[in-house]
Amino acid sequence: MEEFSKNFKRIRMEIGISKLRLANELNVAISTVDNWEKGKRLPNILNLFKLCEILRCSSDEILGVKIIDK
Repeated sequence: MEEFSKNFKRIRMEIGISKLRLANELNVAISTVDNWEKGKRLPNILNLFKLCEILRCSSDEILGVKIIDK
């Protein structure tokens, strides 16, 4: 959860979208977005996909998935 919240905040700030705008686009309360950013909660799968669309990032990037080459 910590990896998601750190990546989420970084990506959101890099593209310059406010928590309020993001909450409005996702149709959730601003406190929900704040809880994601603080690592108190995680978005459901549908909101995760919407977040990635809005933030223009992959789910791997926001979740902090590392691809290991064999």
